[in-house]
Amino acid sequence: MDTCYSTPKRYHHDVFLSFRGEDTRYTFTGHLRHSLHQKGVDDDDLLNCDLHRCAVGELCRFAWCLNELAKITECCRRDEEKQVIGPVFYLVEPWQVRHQKGAFGTAFEKQERRFSENAERVMKWREAMKSVANLSGWKLKKNECESTFIQSLVKDVLGKLHPKSLHVADFPVSLQPHVDLINSKLQWNCVVGLCGIGGVGKTTVAKAVYNLIADQFEGSWFLANVQENSKLGGLTRLQEALLHETLRDVNLKIDNVDQGIHTVRDRLSQKKVLVIVDDVDHLDLVMATGRFRPGTGPVKPGPDLLTGPADALQLFCWNAFKEIHPGIDYENLSYVLINYGKGLPLALIVLGSFLRCRSISEWKSTLDKLERIPHEEIYNVLKISFDGLEEQEKFIFLDIACFLRGKSKDYIMKILDACDFNSLIGIHILIETSLVSI
Repeated sequence: MDTCYSTPKRYHHDVFLSFRGEDTRYTFTGHLRHSLHQKGVDDDDLLNCDLHRCAVGELCRFAWCLNELAKITECCRRDEEKQVIGPVFYLVEPWQVRHQKGAFGTAFEKQERRFSENAERVMKWREAMKSVANLSGWKLKKNECESTFIQSLVKDVLGKLHPKSLHVADFPVSLQPHVDLINSKLQWNCVVGLCGIGGVGKTTVAKAVYNLIADQFEGSWFLANVQENSKLGGLTRLQEALLHETLRDVNLKIDNVDQGIHTVRDRLSQKKVLVIVDDVDHLDLVMATGRFRPGTGPVKPGPDLLTGPADALQLFCWNAFKEIHPGIDYENLSYVLINYGKGLPLALIVLGSFLRCRSISEWKSTLDKLERIPHEEIYNVLKISFDGLEEQEKFIFLDIACFLRGKSKDYIMKILDACDFNSLIGIHILIETSLVSI
């Protein structure tokens, strides 16, 4: 029986492979260690130590490993350590280990005779072995392929070392219907796009979907702020990051984007992987990370992620008061601010958080300021969509926003065409970017 002992990153190593006898040292345990290294998991490197130097007395191989196991179980009983033991039952039944029967029983009887003057130590070993055998671990089944077994074991270890969960939202109001919608699309399509104006909640939905389904895949990756990251390190760095996160291949280098597209497709096309690329407004960024098979078109979860005024009020109140209803004397002001936010989740969250624990006079002062100057954080997010437009689309948008809002599409197109604007394609682009709706 081997023991795979995993620890958080603050330790010197990710895992410690215990009980490395010569019978599995260069076979199963060696292959397991190699597979862990391939996935970027660091271990203690005791596999290469000279076990023959400890041949007698307390430091013999059997006693040395039992002392090691007893120490591991002792550490894991400490609440502050948060370490995990995972027993690997290799060609042995868990009940034999638990009850120390068969070869285990014979070995313990020898140790009891050897340490007859220190029965307490042997009892400590027995208890450590019993406690480990009672833990949930991995058992190699009869006639099971060892390589497949090791792959499954390594996947479980990676899940414990690198939890996939992302922080979604402090107050996820009306989130689940949109998560269910996107998840249903993913059941039938390889590629799903989520589009909408800045601040509508696309990233929030994407992170919630990621948390829901990431463990169903061989590899998964969530890249946030892709536009900013692509400018800092280039698309090739994003491609390398994709391969590293999904395959744990730390040595793979990419020289140019075209090579990267080919490499990503070649390495991942036969694997079941989940890749979420966040904050994308250009198709090249998606193609550079590898689009493997045809998928569905963009999915819009509605004009906003709130289903109505009740949800807007609830989201605002959770952030402003940390409860579902407005505070005493704040109700009218709350509705005015919700109307200002126009149902945009970002606006409701930012304004609610900003006004928390502030006086009524401060709320009124904030409202007066918002009528003259928009909140900077909200303004900057909304401006991202506008900044991504070409000059002609910017002029079309400003004309509609300032002079033509609420007019019929045909009337607006006549006015724009008379001003030498290409209104058909311009309006189509504004609709695609969720800057206007008809």
